[in-house]
Amino acid sequence: ATTKATKATTVAMALSPPLGVNVKTAKLNTGAAMPLLGLGTWCAAPKVVGQAVSDALDAGYTHIDCASAYANEAEVGDALKASMAKGTLTREQLFVTSKLWNDRRRP
Repeated sequence: ATTKATKATTVAMALSPPLGVNVKTAKLNTGAAMPLLGLGTWCAAPKVVGQAVSDALDAGYTHIDCASAYANEAEVGDALKASMAKGTLTREQLFVTSKLWNDRRRP
């Protein structure tokens, strides 16, 4: 039987770049090189997205794309925190991107 966690792992692994593949990066004003390939969390099912993020980080992703409108920030955040707690990644190695909808800005 396929579980939700197995499906999340399959999705994350299918999207991960093969080991040894160079992923293009964008150089930021801080000097950091942000990977242009990241795991998107839009439309990710509740109770699955966290496992997908964890699996993606384990597979070598360091760029996670999020947004408040996706309504999965807590689960994504828990997965990021757990991955950093393992000691294999630091916050400085991660790129977490988001969006700010126009109706959420003040003039």
